[in-house]
Amino acid sequence: MYSKNKSIKFAIDMFNDRNKYLPMIVNVEAKSDYENIFNEIIGSRVLRVSDFCSDKSIYEPGKLILEIKKTTNKTVVLGLFHLKAFQDGEQGVADTLDLIGRFDIKGNANIAENTNKKLFFLTFGLEKQISDCVKKNQRLKDMMEIITISKQGQEVCEFPEIIISKHEEKEASNFSTLKEYYKKLEEVGSLRGYVFLTQNNFNNEIYNVTTQRSAYSKLCMKNPIISLIREDALDDDQWISLISSADDIYSYFKSQFDNSTIKEVIKDFYSLKKDKKSILFVWLKICNHDGYLNFVSKRVEKTDDIIKTIYDAILEIDVDNKDYPAFYNERKEFLKCLSDSNYLESYINKLNKKDKNKVWYLTDSTEEECKEIIKCFVDFEFTKDEILDFTSKNYPLLNYYIEDFYFENENKLDDYINEYKIQKLTNKISEKFREKVNKYAIERPYNSLKTRNKILDEIKKDKMYVIWIDGLGAEFSSFFDLYCSKIGLETKIHVGSANLPTITEKNKDFKTLSEKIDSIRKELDELRHDNQSPYYSKYPCYICDELVILEKIITDAKKQIEEHGHKKVVIVSDHGSSRLAVIDRADDSNGSKKIIVQKKLESSSDDKRHGGRCCPWDQTIIDKNKFITGEKEIEYCVMANYNYFSNSQSIGVELHGGATLEEVMVPIIEITAKGDIECISYSEKLKFVNGSFEPLKIEFNKKVNNVKIKIVCICDKLKKTNTKTEDDISASSFTDKTCEFPLTSYFKNKKITNMKIIFEIIVNNEIIKKECKTEIHAPLFEINDELE
Repeated sequence: MYSKNKSIKFAIDMFNDRNKYLPMIVNVEAKSDYENIFNEIIGSRVLRVSDFCSDKSIYEPGKLILEIKKTTNKTVVLGLFHLKAFQDGEQGVADTLDLIGRFDIKGNANIAENTNKKLFFLTFGLEKQISDCVKKNQRLKDMMEIITISKQGQEVCEFPEIIISKHEEKEASNFSTLKEYYKKLEEVGSLRGYVFLTQNNFNNEIYNVTTQRSAYSKLCMKNPIISLIREDALDDDQWISLISSADDIYSYFKSQFDNSTIKEVIKDFYSLKKDKKSILFVWLKICNHDGYLNFVSKRVEKTDDIIKTIYDAILEIDVDNKDYPAFYNERKEFLKCLSDSNYLESYINKLNKKDKNKVWYLTDSTEEECKEIIKCFVDFEFTKDEILDFTSKNYPLLNYYIEDFYFENENKLDDYINEYKIQKLTNKISEKFREKVNKYAIERPYNSLKTRNKILDEIKKDKMYVIWIDGLGAEFSSFFDLYCSKIGLETKIHVGSANLPTITEKNKDFKTLSEKIDSIRKELDELRHDNQSPYYSKYPCYICDELVILEKIITDAKKQIEEHGHKKVVIVSDHGSSRLAVIDRADDSNGSKKIIVQKKLESSSDDKRHGGRCCPWDQTIIDKNKFITGEKEIEYCVMANYNYFSNSQSIGVELHGGATLEEVMVPIIEITAKGDIECISYSEKLKFVNGSFEPLKIEFNKKVNNVKIKIVCICDKLKKTNTKTEDDISASSFTDKTCEFPLTSYFKNKKITNMKIIFEIIVNNEIIKKECKTEIHAPLFEINDELE
């Protein structure tokens, strides 16, 4: 009889029915059914076919038949079908059915008649093969009971899978002989594992029997992710070493690189030999990593692409993604060590799709990227706050340059210089700023400044080292202040006026003073006058080079203090220069800003070399143009706005010789060893008068510039409430060592009663004082725009 899709209970009842004498075959398709039947019949006499195999898996059927003849009660045979299927495929299944058909339990001469005798063959996963055999040989239905139990949505019994491998490994799922494998198979119904034999003697079509010819294939079976790696990434001995180190593969990788971390190894990638790079690749692919490196590991496909993927993978992350900042910083650390111009050029080309956001995918790790950052600020509209936000996080040198700086004067010339820097960076001149230039061209507020020579006279000369920088304007005051602070130096910055015209030849007089000029640095001025400069275009990328030049000069100044015994270094200059004068002249297509000079300038003269910023003295020109200054004694007429004299040529990326503030205002910088900045006092009470608060004042032990307060809590005494905040407020004005914070705008549209604010004082992005408390006394009403 052949019964299909029966239940476990049906099979067990058939097995226990004393009126049934034929051999019984039960095939199940679900793993749980196999286990349930196995547990039900295990109390019977069990014959395991594995017990009739030698260690070399040679099956001895004669011994099994003899044992079956000896049975006097219920007997269960396990593993016979699978052994024959392993050896002979579908034909093995047919041969087994034929063998069982000869077992007439009731009257066969080979087995003594006994109604308690039950012969039960349990197998799995062979429904199709058994069904095909019955169709071909209908007599089998009369010779045995055949029952098939379908899986009915349960986990299917998979075909046993066996891998013949010569690479031994101690692991519970692996077997040293096929006999061990068969025995395990008889218990659990399906199995996958490794058998350590040197060759595969099986030819079958039912089960998966694979011969592993290499350590690589062994590892692929053990960990499928290995298959993502090309076998030729390592040689066979290297793959074998991975197998032998499988219990602690991470330690194996570290041992190959002197216990370095994978990040350290990647940073040293270009110094690795080929075989070490291959091992690194496998380490990257198969081990778990953190952050950006994990992101990269899932995308890299071969050893040669490791660095390229480090460059490019960040492009798949949106800048608003919460992981982006950490990924960006980790990638940046790699690029500092792995600069590759070919990958970088390709990467930058791909950034064009990011539009304005492309700037956030750039770092200050390479010169090319720094200049690409400046191109972004020119090509797209960025507010000053956006530029400061980006540079403070990703390009500190540029941030030091564009941060506001406040001079020790009350005529607001610092506002002009701070505006000038942003327009130089973005290569644009706003109409509002152009109006201010023309206004100052008439008012000439630089006349209120002390001269450079006067300031130098007032500086103490004890153990002083003097560095003269050609072309250093007041625009770089913030850079010197912040960069010096970063590397442990303190600055005192004065701003004076240069002589007119602002050309070197007319500003050598300070060299005759008693101070000795110890070092002359002309790189800055030469950079701007270079006709062959690649930045002679709409992009002021040369700013990057300016900052690098000044960074090195400051480093040299530090050495003079720390290594050569100088008490201070003084930076002096002859004049500043103007980028905006070049931009404005380039935009003068109709020549409306050109001032006609009757006398033709000589090609070799300084007049022509300075691009029309000055010309020989001519009283007629002075009388006719309010934007031109000069006296007969100085022998020149000097342009005080962005107009220019005719018969001249514009050379380089910046010009000087004129009388705009960026050309006239020069810094005199005293650099000394840094002492700690301390807060001496601050306003502990503020009154509310005429609709405004008194400003919060903070006094320091020395002059500071970059000061903020962070309000962390507002305590309302009447309502007994505490409101937590993290609000930063920047100082609005500085007087020597004191700064002020107007708070009226901060509390606009808030109901003001008696309250207390708790805040921190931050200087140069470092907290120098916490838990500052200031009481505010005001009547109960709202501060509104009218009161403002």
